[in-house]
Amino acid sequence: MEPFTDAHASAARRILAGWPACDRCLGRAFGKVGTGLGNDARGRMLREQLGAPTVPVGACALCEGLLGELDALAALVVERLGDLEFKTFLIGTRVDEDLVGREALAHAQATNEAEAITSELNREVGKRVAALTGKEADLKKPDVQAVVDTRFDVVELQVAPLFLYGRYRKNVRDLPQTKWPCRRCKGLGCIHCSLTGKQYASSVQELIQAPALAAFRARDADFHGMGREDIDARCLGTGRPFVLELKEPRTRACDLQALEQAMNANGPGQVEVLGLRASQRDEVAWVKAADAVKEYRARVVFEADVDQAKLYQAVAGLRSRAVDQRTPSRVEHRRAMLTRQRTVHDIAVEQCAPGEALLRVQGEAGLYIKELVSGDGGRTRPSLTELLGVQARVTELDVVGVQEPPRSAPSAEQRRAQSQSSASR
Repeated sequence: MEPFTDAHASAARRILAGWPACDRCLGRAFGKVGTGLGNDARGRMLREQLGAPTVPVGACALCEGLLGELDALAALVVERLGDLEFKTFLIGTRVDEDLVGREALAHAQATNEAEAITSELNREVGKRVAALTGKEADLKKPDVQAVVDTRFDVVELQVAPLFLYGRYRKNVRDLPQTKWPCRRCKGLGCIHCSLTGKQYASSVQELIQAPALAAFRARDADFHGMGREDIDARCLGTGRPFVLELKEPRTRACDLQALEQAMNANGPGQVEVLGLRASQRDEVAWVKAADAVKEYRARVVFEADVDQAKLYQAVAGLRSRAVDQRTPSRVEHRRAMLTRQRTVHDIAVEQCAPGEALLRVQGEAGLYIKELVSGDGGRTRPSLTELLGVQARVTELDVVGVQEPPRSAPSAEQRRAQSQSSASR
């Protein structure tokens, strides 16, 4: 049974009267008619039905011979892919605007059953690339998308990033989590940073990502940590969760156990990576949004002698306490001035000696430990300094535990809002 009606035949006659069209371009005007047919087959059937002469693709007024270059375009893509490793791909195309305009005029003579030329190019070039490479097309999450600009015979590759999850321990102080641009030159390079453009010689990110960039032949990387410790604080215990996002990797397979060993060898004594595994983009959002409860060890000194009993009493006064913290004075130059309420889940004195103490603190995400101790000139209330009546300050701070929250758990802010809403009913 013929899939084309008299109305289709009349529309095809109008198209051919205005534009000598090859079989593919004629059939594409009715690309949604019939099943199991290619546009070239549709065009031939319509032409036979009308008794119209064949139009070679090189003489086509619609594609101007472009659809006769499918093999050449596919070869161009394969050449551009080179030694890139991938399992799945997707083809995209750009065509001349004049060609698109002519096609729109021709399709206006038909029905709403037409297919765009870019759609046909994507499909047909994709079939040929699959045959040449043995790889599969993927319309949703391809490893690489090749965009063919048919105007200039140029292929642009959009390589999907790779993601690695792990935890890191930072065993030294004065090491930032991420690359820190020089304050003077803003990363351009000057005499103050020895032309490096960096405030610090290295960072957790740089030590971790260097072996990964080499292993995956990636152009660059982004480092997503579940919060960050102060530069002068260590991160010990089971470490802090992170996701490393590798941009434009040319290799997509790697022995992650060997890579973890290479990362640890790159920063011996400085940074350790634990539990490295493959990850996905959605884990980046989870890591960045997670409200992780954190545990700290803080060495505190006092400006005057402190009675031990009074110290224990002051510490007990902070336990399970909500404190109000204005943006600390040490970071107000780069953060908005806000007042946040954070909870001290637990706090205890581990050691006590004349003029100093070792505290262990477990707190809600975003709790500033140094200011919880010092009071920051009244910006944090209550504080250990306020309850003790003696100025106290942190001289050494370590993160000793970062608890991963459940994947579906609401944030602390959401829980607080829910609690306030329930209380108002």
